[in-house]
Amino acid sequence: GSKAICQLNHAGGKAAAEMLNILRKQGVKEDTKLTIAIAASSFNSKTLLDRAEGIKKYWAKNAPANWSIKPEALINYSDPQLAQNLAAEAVKKDASIKGFISVNNSSTVNTCKFLLANKDKNLCIVGFDYSKEIASLIADSNNYAASVVQNQYNMGYEAVKTATQMLNVR
Repeated sequence: GSKAICQLNHAGGKAAAEMLNILRKQGVKEDTKLTIAIAASSFNSKTLLDRAEGIKKYWAKNAPANWSIKPEALINYSDPQLAQNLAAEAVKKDASIKGFISVNNSSTVNTCKFLLANKDKNLCIVGFDYSKEIASLIADSNNYAASVVQNQYNMGYEAVKTATQMLNVR
């Protein structure tokens, strides 16, 4: 239902808000032209689509005019090497790319692997879920990284509660 979509859009908004916080902590000036890329395994999942939509909506309302989201997402089809290659190609082709928001765990893990290998401390990431890769970026105070961690128990509880309510309506 719409409640789940609101929560997922909210998660995307949280990720976008955290990226804006990171960029400001880095001291990036609001008149600097920069781009953030969204990384995803696919958009076959409504969850990932909703997160990306939440990111874009929050960004449009809250980011400085010169800070943009790359129009095409980096879709990696859950291929670890492709995810890393897409991040590398994006940075190589567009010098304005300052960071990545990865909307699912595998995209986060593999974008982090690119960042760890690249060693460019000016690039930052906000990802979903918590992995050893993002933990190592977060732990190093020279990096700018954050993770949106979900409460799986509560998500499951709300899903069962909503399904029960829907069944009782009929």
